[in-house]
Amino acid sequence: MTFYERSFVLFMLSLTFCWAGRCLSAQPAQLVFRQYNTDQGLPSSETYTILEDRSGYLWIGTDNGVARFDGYEFEVFDADDGLEDMVIFGIVEADDGKIWISTYSGGIYFFEHGAFHPFEHNNVLEHIKKSKHLGVLVDVTPEKKFIVSFKNAGLLKLDSSGTTEWLVTPESNDVYLYEREGKKNQNTTSPPHAFYQSPVSRVRDSTRVSIIDPYASKRIGTIQSEKLHAHRSYFSGAFVDEGGRKEYLISCVRKLYALDAAGKTKHEFVISSNGLNYFMPGFYPDTYWGLLDRGGGLLGIDFRKGGASPRFSQQLVGRSLSSAIIDKNGGFWVTSLDAGIFYCPYPKQLLYKREDATDNNKAIAIAATGPEDFYVGYSNGGFFHYSKNDEQLARVEDAELTAPGRLFDLHYDPISSLMLTPYYAFEHPVAEGRKLRAADVKKFYFKSGRPLLIKNFNEPGGGNTRKIFGSNISGLVVLNMDLEEIIEEQSEFGVLPGNAHVYGLHPDGRPLVGTLSGLMEQREDGSLVPNNLGIPELSKRVVAIKGLGNDDLLFGTRGDGLIYVSPDTTYFIRESNGLASDMIRHVHIDDSGVIWVSSLNGLSKLYIPEDGGKYQLRTFRPEHGLPTNEVYQTDTYGEEVWLATSAGVVRFNEPPLISQSSRPVIRTVMLNGKPLPDTNVYDLPSGPQDVSISFGTINFVLGDEVLYRYRLNDAANWQYSNERTVNYPNLSPGTYRFEVQSRNQDGIWSPGVIRDIRVATPWYETTWAILGAILLAGAGLSAYFLFREQRRRREQDLLFQITKLEHAALHAQMNPHFVFNALNSIQNFVLENDAKQAATYLSRFARVIRQTLRSSVDGRHHLGEEQMMLETYLGLEKLRFKEGFTYTLEIDPSLPKENIVLPPLLIQPFVENAIIHGLQGKKEGGKISVHFTGTAEQLMVVIEDNGKGYEPAEADKAESLGMDITRRRLKMLGRGRSHTSGMEIESLLSEDGSLQGTRVTLFICPLTTTAPASAPLETMRKPDR
Repeated sequence: MTFYERSFVLFMLSLTFCWAGRCLSAQPAQLVFRQYNTDQGLPSSETYTILEDRSGYLWIGTDNGVARFDGYEFEVFDADDGLEDMVIFGIVEADDGKIWISTYSGGIYFFEHGAFHPFEHNNVLEHIKKSKHLGVLVDVTPEKKFIVSFKNAGLLKLDSSGTTEWLVTPESNDVYLYEREGKKNQNTTSPPHAFYQSPVSRVRDSTRVSIIDPYASKRIGTIQSEKLHAHRSYFSGAFVDEGGRKEYLISCVRKLYALDAAGKTKHEFVISSNGLNYFMPGFYPDTYWGLLDRGGGLLGIDFRKGGASPRFSQQLVGRSLSSAIIDKNGGFWVTSLDAGIFYCPYPKQLLYKREDATDNNKAIAIAATGPEDFYVGYSNGGFFHYSKNDEQLARVEDAELTAPGRLFDLHYDPISSLMLTPYYAFEHPVAEGRKLRAADVKKFYFKSGRPLLIKNFNEPGGGNTRKIFGSNISGLVVLNMDLEEIIEEQSEFGVLPGNAHVYGLHPDGRPLVGTLSGLMEQREDGSLVPNNLGIPELSKRVVAIKGLGNDDLLFGTRGDGLIYVSPDTTYFIRESNGLASDMIRHVHIDDSGVIWVSSLNGLSKLYIPEDGGKYQLRTFRPEHGLPTNEVYQTDTYGEEVWLATSAGVVRFNEPPLISQSSRPVIRTVMLNGKPLPDTNVYDLPSGPQDVSISFGTINFVLGDEVLYRYRLNDAANWQYSNERTVNYPNLSPGTYRFEVQSRNQDGIWSPGVIRDIRVATPWYETTWAILGAILLAGAGLSAYFLFREQRRRREQDLLFQITKLEHAALHAQMNPHFVFNALNSIQNFVLENDAKQAATYLSRFARVIRQTLRSSVDGRHHLGEEQMMLETYLGLEKLRFKEGFTYTLEIDPSLPKENIVLPPLLIQPFVENAIIHGLQGKKEGGKISVHFTGTAEQLMVVIEDNGKGYEPAEADKAESLGMDITRRRLKMLGRGRSHTSGMEIESLLSEDGSLQGTRVTLFICPLTTTAPASAPLETMRKPDR
């Protein structure tokens, strides 16, 4: 590719303006650019064209592929991404948002699914290119018709079927500008929509300008061509249509033209030599930019002063520039052929730098003296003046007058036209054409004759408009701007107590001094005493005292920010409230009452209403166009705001507040290291999952300093970070709502971007599984308890059967025992020939046998029958012992005898034992008592005798077979019952302690009962003997 061919594609003309060498060599006002080159990821330093798409991405065409920039990284597309030719000259965004590019070889490609794909009829374009030189893609219509401009051939329309139509041919004598009606301007200001370069074979005096679109054309005006030569008659055009400003910009070999919407020439100026690559409108009406080749840089052209000759400025000197755009936020992007791309976030912010100080532009004091006119003092002692007429920073003093030290402060009084410096005052302006001399100044002295150095000038406010209060380490002065000698009052000290920073007035007239040690008050004798006005924070370093009217004061401190004091209230404005810093450097109040607060961490703009209402505060830092955070002083003239910073002097134009922040874009969602398709809801499989989410917001101003906040559910606390990837390792099963927001340079948070993440629960943790497990466990427990209950019942049934058998066996043992004793008694009666007693005994014995046989069949009888059997038995035994004892048998009337069921012959063995053993050896006077008490659930039977008593050792040997059997029967009756069955045996003692009988207490659980319970067992009384 020849240089001449490339110059065409870059919308280049071999043109350069004619300007005075002095104008361009003395331009201190500079834009602040950031540079992006191969070190930052560009594929090449040779860049040709640039586009911002509707999503905010920047697309840059280079000689080594296409780069897409998101403010963080450049994503490069080259041969691996579908490009067969890496030299990119044209980039267009179609109405549907698709990106199309054109290459040096003539091919057209579109971007889709992360790669570029060739247009199916590239062979048609490549064939035309062979004979018509280079072609550049200009537009893609909604009907998918492609408009391509070919050097020396005209404008070509190519449809999706490969059919071609020439909209303009070389035979035309007009200059054509391409403009499709309804097409949104791709770049905020002045894109090169199209142009047609018309070579002609004859000399002509005028050239017509026509607008052409894909469907028709119209002429808008005529420009004077001044006999252009055929071999050099090349035209370039662009237009701007924004904010009421519509212009057509045309450049040719000899002239540049700016035409209004009707085709009328607004501005024209002559060209002298080669070098212009691109021509575009500036940021203000009647201003323009020229992008120069061969190291010419960026040329500013300003017609705002009026007249035919513009003012010029020059930026990026030494760089060869190719094209430029203004992005949707007002940022200025410039491509170069040798140094990558340049970005100025706020092109309306101008930085004024000294030409003689490449390494020290630290401005520490500034005083605005008129429109675009100011004095500035530098940290190295330099004192300079800038005037819009000279358009340069010029040293003020001559060699004889040069200040002996740093200029800590400057103050200008517009009424007297006096400029105050720390060492002297002089009248502004200095005579034209020379520097300030010693004869021009009034130096400051103490009354003692010592030179007076004033480090701070302060307008106290409160109606003292003509007095300036000055302070120094060794004294305080009051300057009256209406006096010839200026100094009205002064207080000289050896060393001022507390090292004074500022001298001011209380609303009641008391002089106040801000010192390193806090606020002090100056008494009438000139002495200083501490007075913090009852505010402890004013006992620290005070650097500013400003009267706000209405008896209100504003103090600036080093460490506690601003302190507002009024008769009614006191409050603080600190960094936590949005102030740039709590370490105040300088406070300035402009004519409209706005308070400008300078610090080494940015600039703050404060407005406090006179009625004491809520203050308004906004802070500015490099993200708002400042070249640095270090702002030493601020001064204003009308609406102009001037800053003294460590980078130089800044003309500050407040950027508009960005009240809406762009949403982040979710770039990728990774699951266990593998990317997932983009969707609003992610359903993930069960088990712990490693989830990684990458996101980003396109904010070229902040770059990689965008602050994000994110959370995993609505109830969680926000997490803050500048990182753009968040990792959630081992994300447990559940439902999550990931939300991320970004904050812009004005502290505004964007709406959230939300992605729902649902990690499936393992089947064994699902509700149905848990419910099934519960039901299964319940069924298992039920089966277990059912089995246990059945086994218990079987065991009870078995025990019952065993008990019945044992009862039967014991009963079977009991009957022979009783019969044996009874027959012995009858035998004794017979042997004694006592027939009557034998008959009586035999009759009663028969009754007992009948009762025993009847109960033996059922194995049970009720309490009444037990009473009858005992009555019969006792009667038999009384006969057998020949009336040797008496007995009583009582049943508690409350006991339901018919409902209490007992095994038969249960109590009889104990009665028998009382007779046989208890009364043994007692011939007469024996007594037996049997008493039934208790309840239907537990029967208590007390058997007493008045025999020889009970000896446990002997009882074990002498216990009858019946008692042993009965003890075992009682034990079986208590199995599985709530009450126990058993027996107690105790001896009865006389008053002298001797044995006089035995008491046996039986506790019996009846077999069945339906009777109501009687009184509790513990309330029963044992019967008296």
